[in-house]
Amino acid sequence: MTQRDQSVPFGYALINLSEQEARQVQWQAELKGEDWSAVQNVLTRLFQLRKLPELATELLPINERLLKLSKSGVGAFLSEFYQEQLLKKCMIILREDVREESGQMLLEKLGHVWVQFYTSILPTLQAFFAPIQFKGLSIRALTLISFRDIVLLKTSIEDALDSSVSSSIPVSPEIKQMLLVLQSVHKSPPTEQFYELQILVSKVVQPYLCMEYGPCQVADSFAMKRHHSLGGLHDMKVKTPDTPNTPSSIKSLFV
Repeated sequence: MTQRDQSVPFGYALINLSEQEARQVQWQAELKGEDWSAVQNVLTRLFQLRKLPELATELLPINERLLKLSKSGVGAFLSEFYQEQLLKKCMIILREDVREESGQMLLEKLGHVWVQFYTSILPTLQAFFAPIQFKGLSIRALTLISFRDIVLLKTSIEDALDSSVSSSIPVSPEIKQMLLVLQSVHKSPPTEQFYELQILVSKVVQPYLCMEYGPCQVADSFAMKRHHSLGGLHDMKVKTPDTPNTPSSIKSLFV
């Protein structure tokens, strides 16, 4: 039997691929068309903040292309592809302006990037993807989580906030807004990145009540990560005064 005869048929090989590999094969086959290429080009321009007024004329064409894609064979993978490939590429574009910064300069530039992202990029993305519904988290939530993980937490933001607080330099409203908006969305169960974000919020909002696990009384990120590695914040014990005015439903949060 020749080497050619021993080759495995493509269909059989695809069956034996891992699920993730099979998805990638399907993405590559179906996302090379004109429709997705047009979507990618427009979104890249959006994150580069190039010719934003002109993008308004792209709204209906992009709506139609995304609706067409959602009804095709790639529709089931559209959300995953958006998160795993397109968003990562676009968020790296945003991160370039702050990647090498530190201290007050980081906070200043990061606040500027956040305002552009939150007031221009995010609403435009929501408008582009309005005709389709992702399963699970919304396009807004997915995009905010990606900003948190790829832009914010890849900078030296914690050191910058510590320096600002120790020097009694007020943290700008833009940074506070960014942290509070980002902590309003998370996957279920929450990831380590969500816990890291809560530490940052507790540095600029005091007193700060953690969204799910009671008051944040963790000295630093090392302590938070250590508790997380030992079984999560569910195991943390935070004592409160046992007074008659404390409802039992509230007391139960801290034991």
